[in-house]
Amino acid sequence: MENRYDCKTQFDETFPPAFSWCLLIGIISNIVAPINVKESCLVVIISVILWYLWPYFKVKTNQLSQKTVTWCIGIGIILIFIIQLIVLRYLPATIYHDPFRVLYQAEHLSQGQHVWSSSTYFWRYPNNVPLAFLLSQWLKLTTFIHLSTNTALHILSIVLLDGFILIALSTIRKISRRNSEALAILTFFYR
Repeated sequence: MENRYDCKTQFDETFPPAFSWCLLIGIISNIVAPINVKESCLVVIISVILWYLWPYFKVKTNQLSQKTVTWCIGIGIILIFIIQLIVLRYLPATIYHDPFRVLYQAEHLSQGQHVWSSSTYFWRYPNNVPLAFLLSQWLKLTTFIHLSTNTALHILSIVLLDGFILIALSTIRKISRRNSEALAILTFFYR
């Protein structure tokens, strides 16, 4: 009789221990050499509380129907989107050094100015050339519909970030049929 080793079993046996080790290394390094002692203590306290509450959370959420979990995830995604809009409105990010150079060059490329020699930045960091080119194509598209560079960047970041969140949640729901894992990952994305 042939012993078949399917992909899901391999995933269940390989990735959680690997991710657990990475998380353990991060936790230990932050506890041993903390940058901010108060924040490290807060993280340890919250982790202990979450570890204690996890069995109760798991039991309660696994009793929910798929429709209820879908509604919870939908409401969670909408709340994440609203929080992102509030952050973009009231807490604008500053762009400095590497992102500034890439954005500056992408703006020039989108306006048809194909001059790369104004700075030696891309000679030293050629890995950012494809990023500048792709960003310039996005800026061309958004300039065509009369959006500013900042608005175009905000739209791009929201689409990519929320797209990643949706893909991660749908993948977790397909791999694991447990509601607790999908809802726990949704709460992780609020960080």
